[in-house]
Amino acid sequence: MRMRRGLRWLLWGMWSLCLAFAVVVGGWFAWSVITAEASGDPFRTHSAITCSQAMRFAHGTLPESARDGECSLDDWMDDVVRGTWKMPRTDVAAWLKDSYPDKKPSEACGQDVCLDINFHADYDADYARLTVAYEDEDTALVRLEAYSS
Repeated sequence: MRMRRGLRWLLWGMWSLCLAFAVVVGGWFAWSVITAEASGDPFRTHSAITCSQAMRFAHGTLPESARDGECSLDDWMDDVVRGTWKMPRTDVAAWLKDSYPDKKPSEACGQDVCLDINFHADYDADYARLTVAYEDEDTALVRLEAYSS
C-alpha cells in the first residue's frame, strides 16, 4: 500500500510538471502572437533606405534636385521598394528622359505623369512605376513603387 501512495505522488508530480510546461509554452505563444500583431511588422521586414538606393533598385538615378525624400524596402517573399520625394516641376521631364531614355511617360493614369516599366534583369526590380503629381507651379511630388519577385 505504501508503494501505491508513493507512485500516486510521483504521477501527480509528473502531471503538474506537464501542466506547468503547457501553461508556460501557451503563454509564450500568446505573447508572441500579440506582440507580432501589435508591431505592424511581425517579421521585421520593413526598413528605411535612402531614395538613391530606391532608385538604383528601380534601375534609375535620383534627381539631384530631390528633397523631402522618404523611401523604404519591404523584403520578405518579394522585394518591394516604395518612395516619395519632391523636386522642381521643370526638372521632371529631363530627369525621366535621363533615367529611362527608352520609356515614354503616360498621362492617362490619374496623375500628371506616369511611367510603368518592366525590366528583364536578373537583379533588382522586375517592375517599377513612377507617378508624378504637380502640386503647384514649381513643385512636383514623385512616387516610386518597384518590386522584384
